[in-house]
Amino acid sequence: MTDPLHPHPHDAPDRFTRWGEDAGIWLEDHWKKVVGAVALLIVVGIGWAWYDHSRNAVLSAARSRVAEIATQFPGNGGDVPETAIRSALTRYEEFLKTAPRNSTPYWIARLNVAQAHDALGETDAAKEAYEAVTKGPAVFAGPARMRLAYLAAAGGDLKTAESEFAKIVDQYPGLAPQAALEQGRLAEAAGQKDVAIAAYKMVTENFDVTPQASEADARLKALGVAPEPPPAAPAAPTEPALQSEGGAAPKAEGKTEATPPAAAPEPAPAPKSP
Repeated sequence: MTDPLHPHPHDAPDRFTRWGEDAGIWLEDHWKKVVGAVALLIVVGIGWAWYDHSRNAVLSAARSRVAEIATQFPGNGGDVPETAIRSALTRYEEFLKTAPRNSTPYWIARLNVAQAHDALGETDAAKEAYEAVTKGPAVFAGPARMRLAYLAAAGGDLKTAESEFAKIVDQYPGLAPQAALEQGRLAEAAGQKDVAIAAYKMVTENFDVTPQASEADARLKALGVAPEPPPAAPAAPTEPALQSEGGAAPKAEGKTEATPPAAAPEPAPAPKSP
């Protein structure tokens, strides 16, 4: 009798034959579904490849357009004629109508639009544009929020300016040293000496390797705050002198005190000859 757990080796070919026959029957019944699934996968793969290629082509074209407009007004200051700024502003706004949303070229254009309004002295339009950029990636949102803080300070709205600088310190580490320094300047200008000192100390303690730390240290000295001395180095430990109860130093264990050798006796004088 054949053990069901250990079938005879000669039964294996028959078993594989049956499996092959069953698979063939299944394919006969479902070949249309199999062909349809394979065809669908091929179509999806081709479609994704086409979409990815098209998207990259669109982004490449957008980068080129932004770079070309930036030759008129890059948005980072400089002596740019007003006519060039206005021309670039118009071109940036046209670009944004068709630019791929939330892409890097899109946010570059939005930030440059805000800076164009800023450079033209159109404060309200600049604030609105900067506010929109704060909803974008941090690399663009940070500078936009910094400009909002400066515009608020220039307009006398110190409360808003301080709030914006505080957000920058909390959310944008790369801009935090400058924002914290500006918090100290605002407080100092408002006559809030204690607040200014606290802000300057935060710069010197938390951002001590930045250029802003040197300026904050200078402001602290101007406000009469002496720099804190560095902590003193711990003194080297010394071994106390060991003494016995009688005041004499105890003898070392295992050693005896040496005694001076006795003096050699002098030889007797030689007898005199008669």
